[in-house]
Amino acid sequence: VRIMSTNGLKSYTPNTINSLSGLVEELRSVRRFKYAIDNEERRAGVVCIGSAIREGGGAVVASISTTLPASEATEERKAQLTRQMIEAANIFSNKLRNAQR
Repeated sequence: VRIMSTNGLKSYTPNTINSLSGLVEELRSVRRFKYAIDNEERRAGVVCIGSAIREGGGAVVASISTTLPASEATEERKAQLTRQMIEAANIFSNKLRNAQR
């Protein structure tokens, strides 16, 4: 946090989160809803949707994501892919928890 406060966050596109408060808000949203969307934040024309894979104790150990052109990222398509990413992450998390037993 100190480094980000001192150096700021680099903007790659007009959609890039470039404030500490914006980043904190986004991280809270990701934790609450169990997915993240990069809505042309890193590269114009590219949308990414991802979800965390957790180990038995709940720590995030990996993630799964998909990428699509922004031109195909309708609200309906993003909602469908978000559900699929959360479902896939849950399946992998459960498999990982079961393997750790």
